[in-house]
Amino acid sequence: MKKVRKYLIYSIFIALIIITASFFIISLIQNQPTYSSDENIQIEVELPVKTSYLYASDKLLAGVAYYYDVKVRIHNLINGSLVNLSVKIEVPEILDLNQIEFFPTDCNISDKMIKINRTLFNNLSILEIRFKIKTPSSIPFSRQEIIAIYVSYKNNSTDLFHEYDHLFTINPPPAWISYLTIIIGFITLILIIIVAKKTNILKKFTTLDLVNITVLSSLGAIVFKWIWQIFNDFFGILGGLLLSIPASLLMVISVYLVKKPGTATLFFLVWELVNFIVWGSNIVSWFGWYLLEGVIVDLLIVMLKDYANHIFTASLYGFIRCFVAYWTTYFLFSPAIWKIYYAPWYAWLQIIIGSIGGIIGGILGYYTAKKLEKAIVTY
Repeated sequence: MKKVRKYLIYSIFIALIIITASFFIISLIQNQPTYSSDENIQIEVELPVKTSYLYASDKLLAGVAYYYDVKVRIHNLINGSLVNLSVKIEVPEILDLNQIEFFPTDCNISDKMIKINRTLFNNLSILEIRFKIKTPSSIPFSRQEIIAIYVSYKNNSTDLFHEYDHLFTINPPPAWISYLTIIIGFITLILIIIVAKKTNILKKFTTLDLVNITVLSSLGAIVFKWIWQIFNDFFGILGGLLLSIPASLLMVISVYLVKKPGTATLFFLVWELVNFIVWGSNIVSWFGWYLLEGVIVDLLIVMLKDYANHIFTASLYGFIRCFVAYWTTYFLFSPAIWKIYYAPWYAWLQIIIGSIGGIIGGILGYYTAKKLEKAIVTY
């Protein structure tokens, strides 16, 4: 039976690492500039024009008060010049095209159409067209739209034509998706409370257990979160390690010392309550989801019958905790509640970095817990 559990642990760990790495590689491959080209010209579209490479392309939000910037670039790919270049850009009916702000100034803008002509398009030159669009006030569901670009030109007395349909997505404003996310979080919280009440699991914890869990979770929620807030920007893309390592470390110490099912869930329950009291965090939207990482770790503990007694299970628990925490942050909270759409490659990179931090924290937590246990026994 022990061998079966051991192989199960290895299988879970390896499978999650492979899945995470695969999604990251796929998202990197897909993170290519959106363009269309033939042997003479290339059309590139940046929608919206991003202030940071971290955010996803081709995703707009309905109901915003501002206009999105759009950039269209026409490249002459040949050494010779093209003549009688004509560019037409057709904007979907659902969007509002800004009639005042555009570049170049000689663009001819009508209701949903932008036109620009060039008598001579020099070799290897670029024509850049900028304009602004505004999404509708509301839509019930996400929908895909197309910006159609038509380019006609003459090369060596031959009339040529190129068409490109640029696909993008308009997402609804915070509405039923956000509410559904909050409701599911509450349902998760209610289910945890019901299970705890039915099993009388809290009665199994001694006063010393509760003190240990409270001290350790408060240490993470106050001290380490303060360190993370101060130095997160300094560490840049690796800033998440400042919180993922100590969170996993402290969780593993709690699980190892207390050795009771439900410890991880209780640990994060206290963490979030302290978070709310000290930092004023809004826990309403994601309280149940935040406990989910503890619930999954506790389910693994029950299934494997191992309270981080081995370095491998300790690192697995740290890995699982951070994987769930980072996945829900970048693929659930960000788009559904905060309406921030990160580039998939960046989201998976953060999940990988966070999960590595979880493994490190799990290993450090294991060795720290063993020393603490020896110190308690000696005392």
